[in-house]
Amino acid sequence: MARGRGLLDYCENQQELVIRQLQERFRQKCCYTIRYRNAQLVEHTWDIDRSELRLHDGTLYLFALVPDAPYRHFQKRPNPDQNFTFRVDRITCVNPASNVPWGFFYFPTFKIRYRLNKLLRLA
Repeated sequence: MARGRGLLDYCENQQELVIRQLQERFRQKCCYTIRYRNAQLVEHTWDIDRSELRLHDGTLYLFALVPDAPYRHFQKRPNPDQNFTFRVDRITCVNPASNVPWGFFYFPTFKIRYRLNKLLRLA
């Protein structure tokens, strides 16, 4: 439930349960699934590999690698297209961990290299 200036109250019973279940999955380091309701109120089940909680601007997110996500920009596996963020307050269910350990121990990233051809001028 929203509270104040867009900040969320994570002390509600359901949110506490979701956070505790996620923390347990992090300790187990095994794949699991979540049930997630998006902004249009459509629910979908997501397979989750490596994951962690991240706080951004007062909102708690599950940052996760989704191994079966479609590739949009990169053809290698794993790739940054497989990194997803899920708002914790929209997770409706955290299912038990499987016996399959996380296949990845890092989140896919890419490096950006650039070279300046001219000096920058201050305006």
